[in-house]
Amino acid sequence: MRLEQHDIVTLDEAESVDSLTKKLGDLLVNQQKNLVIYWLS
Repeated sequence: MRLEQHDIVTLDEAESVDSLTKKLGDLLVNQQKNLVIYWLS
C-alpha cells in the first residue's frame, strides 16, 4: 500500500514504523525460504 502525500496517517508513528518493520522482516524471511527451496530443488 502506497501512501500519497495528501493521505492522512492516523497511526501513531511508532506503531506504523513497527508494523512496517515487521512486514519487511516477514518479506525477507519468505524470500530466504524461497531461495533455500530453490537451491535444494
